[in-house]
Amino acid sequence: MQNILEIKNLNIGFELQQGIAQAIYGVNLELEKGGSLGLVGESGCGKSVTAMSIMKLLPKNAVISQGQILFEGKNIISLSQKEMGQIRGRKIALIPQDPLTSLNPLYTIGDQILEAVKLHHKVSRKEAKNIAIEALKSVKIPEAEERFNNYPHEFSGGMRQRVIIAMALSCNPDLIIADEPTTALDVTVQAQILSLIKDIQKERGTSLLLITHDLGVVSEVCDRVAVMYAGRIVETADVKSIFKSPSHPYTQGLLDSLPATGKDKLNPIKGQPPAVTEEIKGCPFNPRCPHAMDICRHVEPENIELTQGHRVACHLHKKNLHKDPTNS
Repeated sequence: MQNILEIKNLNIGFELQQGIAQAIYGVNLELEKGGSLGLVGESGCGKSVTAMSIMKLLPKNAVISQGQILFEGKNIISLSQKEMGQIRGRKIALIPQDPLTSLNPLYTIGDQILEAVKLHHKVSRKEAKNIAIEALKSVKIPEAEERFNNYPHEFSGGMRQRVIIAMALSCNPDLIIADEPTTALDVTVQAQILSLIKDIQKERGTSLLLITHDLGVVSEVCDRVAVMYAGRIVETADVKSIFKSPSHPYTQGLLDSLPATGKDKLNPIKGQPPAVTEEIKGCPFNPRCPHAMDICRHVEPENIELTQGHRVACHLHKKNLHKDPTNS
């Protein structure tokens, strides 16, 4: 199947007073048209930076030193802001993690959706209003015609997130990026929002990139998963393979950290991920890895294919290990 999104060998750093702090290292990702990909990892691993690079919304001190971000065959990195403005919102929509800060409290939710529709479609206000109300209905907001005139503070957290999703859907995008869309919600509402996103994605054939720290969330919504650590993709596979045969120790640690029936206690990953400014030698996970070997401390592992569609960056799975330079 054709890919709607391809990220190739992407490197992103940030200009600081002490120099460039590298945040993303040689990231490669693929998302099929109509497919769903979960990008998983702890806070600070580079998930949101990757998402913002796709939207071309990185801060001014960001530096893309190499790589391509291909959306429908076009390299987003080389597009002007004007060209990107025709794609952002219309072709690629973002569902942010905090609906409270994403909605303007001074305007009704109807006016805010209208603004998004009229920005990308040459329609009358009446037509735009009809599109907006249908979008609200599609996310199962009751009495959509009446709620259209309400302000954000008149909605619960879960309903505000539905409004944000409606806003994203109002322009019928080809790709939705959902950045931790359930973080600020309680468990019951989380389940409702995830079910809603999954149903909409399947019904409309929209492609979905879901950013999250929770593999359990990915299992509910996505077809494939990419595990990220310290700005690198350490494992990619279909969701079933990840849960059945997790191959990177970090992936195994994330799964062990999930709460489950019959578990006496949670098993968190010991230690902390490296800071962006920290110099890394060898495998970035080696200080926390229970299986670390001497080579892991000196040589960064290659990303190799275990089976079709299942790739991992770990020395444990390389048939012919690099010769350890410290022993030469």
